[in-house]
This record gives sequence, structure tokens and C-alpha cells, in this order.
Amino acid sequence: MESWCECSLRFCFFFFVFFFKLFWNVLFFARDIFLKKINKLRDIQFSPPQIKEMDGIISAIQLALCFSLREIYTHKHINTFPKKKQEKRKKTRKGKKRERKNENLKRKKKRRENTPRKESFTSSCLVYAIEPNDPDIHLWS
Repeated sequence: MESWCECSLRFCFFFFVFFFKLFWNVLFFARDIFLKKINKLRDIQFSPPQIKEMDGIISAIQLALCFSLREIYTHKHINTFPKKKQEKRKKTRKGKKRERKNENLKRKKKRRENTPRKESFTSSCLVYAIEPNDPDIHLWS
């Protein structure tokens, strides 16, 4: 009687472990597929003509499921319509100040690019000190 009980316990244990591992693998496989679909759909916005191109009701259902999964995953509303152009807001005092600062930096950068660089005396002396008899010395300095 004890041997039958032990055998049944072992069988139940291995049965449980086998199905638990199987369930775990299926769960990870489903998670991988879900993440791949989400990555594909992250930046894509579907329009009604693209839905018509897909064949059959099953693909439409899959698309709806993907949209709902994406919405759950990103916690954002999915826009299927083209975005409206945003109206320009009135700039705040800080925004105006930042814009002036950026313009000044651009002007300074252009000024630096347009002014010719002066060759320093020390750098030309170093070149002559390293290679005094070089005929192409003007290319170095």
C-alpha cells in the first residue's frame, strides 16, 4: 500500500512539474510574441484603406487585438486619424529670452567661422624646431 502511494505521489509530482514547465514556456513564448508585435506597432498608425487591404475578418480581429494590446502596453490612446497642426502659442517671457540667447549664439558661431584664424608664433616655432630643413614647411604651419 505504501509503494502505491509513493508511486502515485511521484507520478503526480512529475506530472505537475512537467505541466508547470510547459505552461511557463508557453507563457514566455506568448510574451515574446506580444513584445515583438508591440515593437512593430509602436510607431505605425493604421488608416482604414490599409485595413481593407488585409484579407478576411480574422486579420481585422487580429488588428483590433493588437491595437488593444498596444493601448494596454503604452497606456496611451491610439490615434488612427492624422494629427492636426498645432497652433503656435504665444511665447512666454522665458521663451523669448531663450530664443534671443540661441540667436546670439548662432551669430557668434557664424562670426567665428568667418574670421580667419591667426597663426600663433609659438606653434610655427615648434614646427621649425622639429623639422628645420623640411621644404614643405609651409604645409605644416
